[in-house]
Amino acid sequence: MATKPLLHHPEDIYSDVGHIILQVGDTYDFGRSTGNAGLRSGWSSPEDVHVWNDGYDAVLSLLIPKVSRPVKFTVEGEPFIIDESPIQEITIYANGYRIAFGKFSVRDQYSISATIYPFQILHSKDGGICEITFHLPNSVRPSEIVDSEDERQLGFCFRRLALA
Repeated sequence: MATKPLLHHPEDIYSDVGHIILQVGDTYDFGRSTGNAGLRSGWSSPEDVHVWNDGYDAVLSLLIPKVSRPVKFTVEGEPFIIDESPIQEITIYANGYRIAFGKFSVRDQYSISATIYPFQILHSKDGGICEITFHLPNSVRPSEIVDSEDERQLGFCFRRLALA
């Protein structure tokens, strides 16, 4: 069975292909089982139970049913912290609106939560599109700072996201 390619063109933003579809109360686990759905740009290939960013900006697309109240957006994961790269920062945007910021100096599991307001969601007939941008200015290529062949530009290992 052939799969449709992920859409990357602005004119495709209202298509239901290539979005992570989430209802309020849902969680989404990144990794091979969910593939590239919704991962627009700035991502490495999904691994077993997570996906890394690959660059300074990683963009994902959510399709959210119409909401009349604010929703809580939470992302869980682990920053790329090593002695040669001791700080990671992440700024999260929802359709261009800054909704969260985190600064990490310890490699551990973290949850970052923010509120997305209805006016920050681009509404269509079936719900709303929310392009989430993770800006990771301290992302580094392990191959440039330690003895590694990994040429991805890593900042954060994404494991799960949720809407409440």
